[in-house]
Amino acid sequence: DSDKAKEEIKRWVMATFWGGKLHIGKETLDVQNAIVVLPPRIKYCELFADAVNELAREKHLAIKCVKASAKKDTTDESYISDNAKRFQEWNRECKADKSTIHLLATFNKGLQSVSFPDCHAVIMISDMVSPEAYIQAAFRSKTPNDVKRVAYVIDYNKGRTLHMIDTFIKNHLFVQACDSNYKNEYNRALSTI
Repeated sequence: DSDKAKEEIKRWVMATFWGGKLHIGKETLDVQNAIVVLPPRIKYCELFADAVNELAREKHLAIKCVKASAKKDTTDESYISDNAKRFQEWNRECKADKSTIHLLATFNKGLQSVSFPDCHAVIMISDMVSPEAYIQAAFRSKTPNDVKRVAYVIDYNKGRTLHMIDTFIKNHLFVQACDSNYKNEYNRALSTI
């Protein structure tokens, strides 16, 4: 039920973003702009963005959420191009309006081929299975800019974080240790998975 889901999202936003800051456990982080990585469906991005923006209107909060492209969940160039334009617009809004917390609701495929110089955090809500996709999403907050000193990757599932990083490192160390013939075979096998 979408009304029930919206209420859950609103409760999460109220508990997480208050006083113009991001609160995780006992930590208070100065995060102005964040990417929220959701399960890979446009409807989740739409639901999340609608709930956040509705809450902002109801409670007069300085928070705004932009969703990923409303096109179908495909990998074609027009989809990636449309998202790239939307994300550039989000980056401009982040720079122009420093008094509002800007959230970007997307999923991992939506993060392909774009940079986020004004992103301060990536909040992982999706259960990703690919360590490479997880690391790619995580490092979207690490795109350098002139004023950003730190960037955060927030994942409420600590076990997933450790597993993804461990698997990613093991995969890449293993590939580096192999000779070039075996490395090509390994990469070919990975690409078919």
